[in-house]
Amino acid sequence: MNSAAFDIQQQLIDQGVLVPIFVNSEPTKPNEVITIYDTAGDPPNPKWLLDTPEIQIRSRSKDQAIAYSNLRDIRDRLLGISQFAEGSSFYIGIWAKDDIGYIGQDESNRSLLTINLRLVRQPDTGEHREPLTSEVSQDIQDLFDLFGGPAQYQVYIDDFGVLVNDDYPASGMGV
Repeated sequence: MNSAAFDIQQQLIDQGVLVPIFVNSEPTKPNEVITIYDTAGDPPNPKWLLDTPEIQIRSRSKDQAIAYSNLRDIRDRLLGISQFAEGSSFYIGIWAKDDIGYIGQDESNRSLLTINLRLVRQPDTGEHREPLTSEVSQDIQDLFDLFGGPAQYQVYIDDFGVLVNDDYPASGMGV
């Protein structure tokens, strides 16, 4: 199973993104690049084959407007995307944890902007965890969309297969 950053890199290449995309390490050249970093998400679900990794996507360019435009294009390509398979994982959905933010300039005076995304995926490995059916995966995506995504309301599937919302415990729905 690939890291989420490598899977999203491939998804963006498949979608025709032309800006060079790197994973977890950013070279000094060229000036205009996108770098995707694996960041810590929630722990994997102990019962179900369901993981919620997180990534940070960083855009760099000499021109801040170009850096922003590149990152906005990538954000728009990923948010609301239908379920898809990449590598050995099946992605249920992608949600933004925040919006595009300017974080300053690097030592070569190139603008840096980032966005943080949460992904929900079913890995193909997990010896002691149970797979979800495609119908359940769609139900999860629909409910996450309804609640605004897992990052906003801490929605997750508990050990009994129940969708739980910690902010509103009565709103948990069975899946």
